[in-house]
Amino acid sequence: MQNWLLLLSFSALLVGGFLLRKLWLGAFIGCIILIVGKLLFTEGEILTPLANGAIVSVELILLLFGAYLFYNTLASRDHFVGFVKSSAAFSSRLTMAILLCWFLGSFMEGIAGFGIPAMLIAPLMLAVGYRPLTSVVLPLAADTTAVTFGALGTPFKVGLDIYSNSPEIQFTVIMNVLPALTVPMGLAWLYSKTEQEKIAWKTEWKTLVWGGVCFIVPYGVVGQFSVEYPSVVAGLIGMIPFLWLSVPKKERPPTRVWLKTFYPYLLFVGMLIPAKYLLGSIGFSFGEGLKTFSLYQPGLVFGVSALVYLFTTSQQNKLLYLAKHAKGTFSRITMPIFTILFLVFFAQLLRQNLEMSAGQIFVEVSDLASLGFVTFAGVMGSFITGSATMGVLLFNSSVIALFPCGDPLYLRLALLLTGAAIGNAISFQNIVMVQSVVAQPVSISEVLSKNLKFVFIYLMVVFMEGAFISYLLT
Repeated sequence: MQNWLLLLSFSALLVGGFLLRKLWLGAFIGCIILIVGKLLFTEGEILTPLANGAIVSVELILLLFGAYLFYNTLASRDHFVGFVKSSAAFSSRLTMAILLCWFLGSFMEGIAGFGIPAMLIAPLMLAVGYRPLTSVVLPLAADTTAVTFGALGTPFKVGLDIYSNSPEIQFTVIMNVLPALTVPMGLAWLYSKTEQEKIAWKTEWKTLVWGGVCFIVPYGVVGQFSVEYPSVVAGLIGMIPFLWLSVPKKERPPTRVWLKTFYPYLLFVGMLIPAKYLLGSIGFSFGEGLKTFSLYQPGLVFGVSALVYLFTTSQQNKLLYLAKHAKGTFSRITMPIFTILFLVFFAQLLRQNLEMSAGQIFVEVSDLASLGFVTFAGVMGSFITGSATMGVLLFNSSVIALFPCGDPLYLRLALLLTGAAIGNAISFQNIVMVQSVVAQPVSISEVLSKNLKFVFIYLMVVFMEGAFISYLLT
């Protein structure tokens, strides 16, 4: 019955999202199917998942509201005018997209996580002149490799309870080096589809390969001794040689333009890091089995950052100005709020069923097939929950219970985490969040169809690497 509930609820979600073009309706019907099925057939828990869903929804809504308010405040002050003018000097708009999505996005993922990078990069790309579809697809696709060490190593620290160098970290780094080398090429391919521009591969391939090299060198080196900073360093340090060797000097925006454009983002990061360390362990508990509501809420940090930004300008009546934009922001995200609410409830109700079905599959398949299923489980966990960390938590106990401690277990946990990182690019929750801050109509099904191809290739490369490593270990 567990499998039938999974099949029916997933079918409802996909029909609502693709055929009816109403994702909220698909998620709502999926929730009803799961609730009725649990009540009548499986006697599964209902109240706890719904309560946890309400808590997670509040956190996501705060994040969506804060991110959109932050960008809306900047845009209302014509903040991006100078950067837009300077970026017009770039002879390659593809190179600009790689800089923003791959390097700047990875840096933000390493610092913040929680879907924040794509939510910040997407409206910035729209302001520079990319199409709405490009502004959603590319930041989501680029936010894959960096998620493995996102939010200062949260997938390892929270998802796997790993705080220092370990075999799982080493396997994760090894399996992501080759795919990361080719990510810029994948982004270029996606760019050609969304912008409907032909890529001059004979001239661009060196730049794209160089973009991969600039990322994987610091990613691989720092990954040898740190669980927190591989993505941070790869994004920030990797950007420097890529910018200097890929962009002619006459085309580079002056340093003052970069500083003027990105200092509000630095304000945000500068407040986010101490907030994480000071407030991350403080929260409100609503009872046993229920998620703790943390005082560390990036959405609130976004709001404070918008206010601090206004105090650096000549804007009069700053609080009233921010309140006006807050009202407009809330009215703009009303529909996405309902979509997110039903998606989160769906994910929470589905977790127990999904974990039980995955455990049965892991037991029945061969060792080689289990590598693929573990990786795919990570993708599905992230796809359902919208979080790589939660995707790992969803299945790690099943993997640990089935495989003895040692290299086979470490490899599979690394595959689980890598799959969860990849799944971020196609999560319905993440797509809805990023689509909402772009504030222009973008088809969810179109975003998903584009990124599914990118994710499939990444997934196959990782699986083949995992199979090869497993062969060497036996």
